[in-house]
Order: sequence, then C-alpha cells, then structure tokens
Amino acid sequence: MQYRYKTLVIVGGGIGLTPLLAMLCDVLHRQRRGQGAASLPTSIHLYHCVRKPEELCVLNSIDPHQISPGYEKICG
Repeated sequence: MQYRYKTLVIVGGGIGLTPLLAMLCDVLHRQRRGQGAASLPTSIHLYHCVRKPEELCVLNSIDPHQISPGYEKICG
C-alpha cells in the first residue's frame, strides 16, 4: 500500500475492524523496519463505529501491544 499524506484517517464500522487493523499494522511494521519512512504517515486516526454497545466487545479481543509494542493509552 502506498501512502501519500502525513495523516492517515481510517474509518469503519460494525464487525469490520480486521481490515482496518491490518492497515494500521502495515504502517507500524514499515515504520519499525525503516521502510519508506519519509512516505509513511506521521499521524493516524482510527474511527470505528457500532450500532449497539454489545458490538464493542470485539475491541476486547485486541491487544494494542501486539499492534504496536510502544502502545501508550492516552485518555482525554
């Protein structure tokens, strides 16, 4: 995947979170390996929407540290 902009906005909904995370992982893995660092986004915004609160349980199965070992939760 080629990235043209410094800000990457990933938008999805429902149970379709897996492809969104694959895009996020791609950027982070390339960054760690130093591949095309100049062309990678420096800011990533992930927006995921669900219709019912019960559908949020899919987030419980995701370990942010597997996506990015340097993950830091920021509340605000």
